[in-house]
Amino acid sequence: MGFPPPESRSDALSCMSSIDLSLMTGYSQQEEPELKKLELEAEETMFVLLSDVHLDDPNVMVKLRMMFEGFSTLDTPPAMFVFMGNFTSSPFGKDSSDVQDYKKCFDELAELLLEFSVLLTKSKFLFVPGPNDPGAKVLPKSPIPSYFTSSLRDQLPPHTCHFTTNPCRIKYFTQGKVVVDCLLIAC
Repeated sequence: MGFPPPESRSDALSCMSSIDLSLMTGYSQQEEPELKKLELEAEETMFVLLSDVHLDDPNVMVKLRMMFEGFSTLDTPPAMFVFMGNFTSSPFGKDSSDVQDYKKCFDELAELLLEFSVLLTKSKFLFVPGPNDPGAKVLPKSPIPSYFTSSLRDQLPPHTCHFTTNPCRIKYFTQGKVVVDCLLIAC
């Protein structure tokens, strides 16, 4: 088995002239020039990608605090923080205490984020489960169950945190990014 030969996005789209591309891209051809213009105006926009964010490791929480402190001082903080699992240093399901321990990790993350109101008003937080997080060990992997993330959902402003499947697609104007199991692929 091999990979298909590489081709540019424009070449691939030109071969699909009979297909309604707005269903795939999320925008019509008429909207594309305006989206490209907005994209150029927002060229300073930043996404922060973090992988294997082991929330049960105290050193990780210290480093997250340092990172949030630094980004909260910027005039334009990152538009999005993408947290990719695994969210604990050992696989979920090893013993009966895992459920409470895993929930506690996200509770502590919620407490930490509440200290950075600038980030909560200007940034989004996306959580993509890793292979050792709760759920089946197959792709696509379901979002982290809401039981574990209820503190983030309840305490942070609405539409700040998003819990997605693995893989998931991030759409930014005319760009699309696919996040797969701790790997980012541009498309």
